[in-house]
Amino acid sequence: MMRPNPKTLIRFFSEQGHQNNGYINEENETNKILPSSHKQHFPESIQHDQQSKMSFFRQLSSQAEQKLQDLVVNSVKSILEDKNDNAKIYSHKPPHSIIETGQGSHLWLIVPLPFWIPFVSNKLAYYLLPSIQGLFVLMWTIIAILALKNAIILYVNRSRDFTKDCAGQGQKPIRHIVAISCYKEPVDLIARSVETLADQTEVHRITMVISFEERTPDKEKKCNILREKFQNCGFERIIFTIHPYGVCDEIPGKCSNSNYGLRTAVKEMAITEDEMDNILVTTCDADSKFPRQYIAALTS
Repeated sequence: MMRPNPKTLIRFFSEQGHQNNGYINEENETNKILPSSHKQHFPESIQHDQQSKMSFFRQLSSQAEQKLQDLVVNSVKSILEDKNDNAKIYSHKPPHSIIETGQGSHLWLIVPLPFWIPFVSNKLAYYLLPSIQGLFVLMWTIIAILALKNAIILYVNRSRDFTKDCAGQGQKPIRHIVAISCYKEPVDLIARSVETLADQTEVHRITMVISFEERTPDKEKKCNILREKFQNCGFERIIFTIHPYGVCDEIPGKCSNSNYGLRTAVKEMAITEDEMDNILVTTCDADSKFPRQYIAALTS
């Protein structure tokens, strides 16, 4: 039989000046813990200087803003141009660049797939490998069908006279701008490409744009040779442009060269907004060759 415990727990509040620990003695009284006798139960009071803290955080904020304002981020223009540039260049790598530039590692992962996938799971290999093979077979079957379709179209239209189709156009005939980007190619190679355009059945629709780079050796001599040879071949006009080197925020190459040449041609041709829908642009390399009815077929 359990005896009643003479000790009872009571709910109480601390009196001012002391702190209770909730312990009941034999006389059913609470022991008072005074700060002088039990300092370990009373942590030292923490004083905060609000003004100093606020000024400290304001100083940190101003320093962070100053660093952000002083940060200089430049886009990479070219390696040669940035040799003497003391500004820091931060390259930005988009997320999809891992997929674009990591094709070599993907190849080494996919090609030996039939050899290592059985070690992962036989059941997975049983379903995965036939599915991949079936996908490749289907893909190449579609490619073969489309290639055969295009071959038949080319064979049927090889004797077609597209010039007759061009004759029935309305009051706003189709005009063509053909741009060739050149750098260090020999002038004979460029001339052979331009000659295939000069032999077009619809040569009078063509504005020939030949774009050289500023750093091209003997560019003036090449322009004079090509101008003398093709200025009376029937082109609507022939335009030579020199793409300047070191344009701000521009990467040197074929795209920038073609872009500069086409913009110059549009200015010289004084093309209006209404005529934009009737102009076709063809960009090509210095060694491109065109069939005789290419422009006529493109126009029709």
